Amino acid sequence: MNESYDTLMKRGECVLNRSCPEQALRLFLAAEKVCGHSLTAEVEQMLGICYRLLGKYSEATRAFEAAYRLAAKDDLHRGRIMRDWSMVLLAQKQYADAERYLNESLTLLYGTDHLVEHAATMGFLGRIYCAYGDKVTARMYFHLADTNLRGKADIYELNNLVGWMKAAPLFERCVLGRRAWRLAGKTGNRKRQAQIALLIVCRPLALRIDG
Repeated sequence: MNESYDTLMKRGECVLNRSCPEQALRLFLAAEKVCGHSLTAEVEQMLGICYRLLGKYSEATRAFEAAYRLAAKDDLHRGRIMRDWSMVLLAQKQYADAERYLNESLTLLYGTDHLVEHAATMGFLGRIYCAYGDKVTARMYFHLADTNLRGKADIYELNNLVGWMKAAPLFERCVLGRRAWRLAGKTGNRKRQAQIALLIVCRPLALRIDG
């Protein structure tokens, strides 16, 4: 029996949250096939994330372009798409363009109804400043993001903490790592747990592996 679009999307997101992009990609491609000619912004966004994590930046860009177009006048969804899309540019060291996309995301997500999503984008700006080598500013953004993510969105909080650890000195990494480890266990993300441990024991190696 063929699985429905909703079931495939739910399974794909669960797998992606455990840091298994290859398996998630297969599920999202199956969901896209179920859509036929009625593609959704949701599935294209998820495909973009998977392609980016797998280093397929051209495919990721095409997927995010489609997602943004399909989201039409939905500012919340477009803000999330722009945030994820910025990471394709970051991976290609196009830092200024990545920052511009994140600033657009902040504009789209502005307002009390989108505090968690707005905070998540603030954390992504922390990643940009890490890439610039400005760890002080990066840590400021991660801290600001954490204010509205803590206890509200496990995956967002976890990802923000891991980014924060990359910019933090050893003692701070240990403090952040305890909370990140618990969240990684709660969400079943063993790859994140391994990354957290390595960021404490040998951050230079962790950064080289993570890219």
